[in-house]
Amino acid sequence: MPKLITARCQACGNEIEIEWTRGTPCPSCGSDRFYPVVRVDQMAAAPEKSRISQRPLGAVLAVIIFVGAVTFLIIKVSSTARQKTYYRTTTMICTNPDCGNIFQQRLVTKDVLPRLRCPKCKLVTAFRAVQCQNCGEIFGLDPDRKPDAFTDLRCPKCGSLEINFDSSALDLGKEEDAQ
Repeated sequence: MPKLITARCQACGNEIEIEWTRGTPCPSCGSDRFYPVVRVDQMAAAPEKSRISQRPLGAVLAVIIFVGAVTFLIIKVSSTARQKTYYRTTTMICTNPDCGNIFQQRLVTKDVLPRLRCPKCKLVTAFRAVQCQNCGEIFGLDPDRKPDAFTDLRCPKCGSLEINFDSSALDLGKEEDAQ
């Protein structure tokens, strides 16, 4: 039994079921533009629809991830933009000849050469203290010195150039024993 297929004429638009072979003319108008109609099965069309429906979902997920990443970067940059304040304990010495008080003060790290009020004599004569590594003398750094004067800073007692500038690590015990 021959197999019947649906064919349509491109000239007259007539669609009929016929035993079609290549070159069969349209039975209505005789045109040679008579071709089989291709029908898509519903099962074959289903995966195409699911692929189409996944595209918007993928785009939405991409947008959500992008917005999340931008938000994270903004939060990270704004948190690092805020200045954090760091403190350091610094040994200070009063340069008033009648006082000579040595004390420790918690200062902001960026204050390299502070000038403070002495807690003992109440004058603004307390400077950051440094210590001679040769004789142990503790003396103050005058912030009014020229910046290049610190490269050749000498101990006022022995004249040594070996100065400990780390005022948080001064050995105050030596100075107290000497007094």
